[in-house]
Amino acid sequence: MEKMQAFMERFFVPFAAKINSQRHVAAVRDAFTLSFPLTMAGSMVLLINYVFLDPTGFVASLLHLGDLIPNLADYQAVLSSVINGTTNILAILIAFLVAYQLAQEMQGDQVLCGITALAAYFILYPAARNFADKSGSGLMTTYFGAQGLFVSMIMSILAVKLFKVLTNIDAIKIKMPDSVPTGIARSFNILIPIFIIITVFSVAGCLFNAY
Repeated sequence: MEKMQAFMERFFVPFAAKINSQRHVAAVRDAFTLSFPLTMAGSMVLLINYVFLDPTGFVASLLHLGDLIPNLADYQAVLSSVINGTTNILAILIAFLVAYQLAQEMQGDQVLCGITALAAYFILYPAARNFADKSGSGLMTTYFGAQGLFVSMIMSILAVKLFKVLTNIDAIKIKMPDSVPTGIARSFNILIPIFIIITVFSVAGCLFNAY
């Protein structure tokens, strides 16, 4: 065991440390770390909801809470929507947070990279579907949660890389006079790079949907 431990420390620990320090991996790691309190809190609320407020739950069945509290299932519905604001939107949270953290690693504009990644995510998102009763249309929520995590991470990294490359090209920046407020000038500086990014993702989305 000692030889095995020494072998692991000699060969695998440095390799793992090197991967952990890679900025793309670090951005993903930090994004999940930031989202953890929200998803953990949501999970705890849901645990309480289904253990104590569900008449068929373990604790509720054990203590016969359904008999003691009339309409116990109605109270359960109060907390059921918590999942919509936590785990069901995890892919959206990660799309923003990965871009935010990677922009920090690359010394870019964190907020603008984050919202650009969000825009790119929804540009690539499957097209809206019509409701069965023809009353309207809307986005499917299927890929807002865990099923969309991988795509949101990859897309965020690509969006930030494109953002960083394009914003370093002076030829496509719109220069504003010094009298223009800083916030407005910054918006015009990145206008063309943002236009290029959303166009690229839009074309990519059309190609994905075609094939």
